[in-house]
Amino acid sequence: CVDRLSLGLKRLAVGGIDVLLLDLSLPDDQGLNVCVRAHTQAPHVPIVVLTGLDDETMAASTLQIGAQDYLVKGQVDSIVLLRSIRYAIERKLAEEQLQHSQLLASLGKMTAGIAHEVNNPLGSILLYSELLMASDVPSRIKKDLRVIHDEAKRATRIMTALLTYGRRVKPQMHRLNLHVTLKKVLSMRRYEEKVHNITVSTNLRDGPLYVKGDSSQLAQLFMNLMLNAEEALGESNGGNIVVATQIDGKWAKVSIADDGIGIPQENLSQVFHPFFTTKPVGEGTGLGLSTCYGIVIGHKGLIYADNNEMGGATFTLELPLAQTRRQGR
Repeated sequence: CVDRLSLGLKRLAVGGIDVLLLDLSLPDDQGLNVCVRAHTQAPHVPIVVLTGLDDETMAASTLQIGAQDYLVKGQVDSIVLLRSIRYAIERKLAEEQLQHSQLLASLGKMTAGIAHEVNNPLGSILLYSELLMASDVPSRIKKDLRVIHDEAKRATRIMTALLTYGRRVKPQMHRLNLHVTLKKVLSMRRYEEKVHNITVSTNLRDGPLYVKGDSSQLAQLFMNLMLNAEEALGESNGGNIVVATQIDGKWAKVSIADDGIGIPQENLSQVFHPFFTTKPVGEGTGLGLSTCYGIVIGHKGLIYADNNEMGGATFTLELPLAQTRRQGR
């Protein structure tokens, strides 16, 4: 909490802000300009205006600029304020995810078409390079053919990933215990994590956590998030991962946190974009987290990433809780 706009703008520049509670009467600026400057500094941060100015024109102007709500001091209580803050965050996430899902849909169609076209010549390259390697050619040429063959295989794997990404199979929804799916994934990763000096701890809420979902897709989602956390810790020679679950209203929340190097602030808004990767060329397709995003959208959920105050990053997903079964069914 700061009492000057200049200090608030500096804090916004650092990042890690979920919502901005903004007064329009500050010592170093007043009125609509406060909202304009704050929104310009951090256009992706939802703004809730809480001010003593009971002015309908001002309220309409702030909403046009991008504020999510306009509250007048003395006319709202803490419950209304908290509800407004939560709705502001949820609306902003929903807007971003709608834009992202539209992008995913168009890119999925495009990449699937490209992958089909590229796979045919790749198949020919693989076939003829194998035939040439099996023939009586000098060892120097065989070495070059091996490089051609291996690179064609790598390209084929990328094309397969693109086809899978573009296919976007509709989830087969059924009632399931999210804890069961999550524990299976954690069990599968146990050996690799031990080898790489990674400690995984869990903080799962008591009892089952029921959602409606596709168990295979959710397993892929958790696997991708765990692999992402492990890769982050690989850059720092090991560390800790904490997997936690809770119920928040009508939502099942799962968070996967690591104490690695974190995500550069400028990359936080891009980590779920298709083909975005910070890995060296040839070491990743940039589709892992984008695939996670698509799965969550297919389950009518939310997913977001943020950096931890003590280092590392946390990926959080929210899925609608399954309705409680009626007795006798």
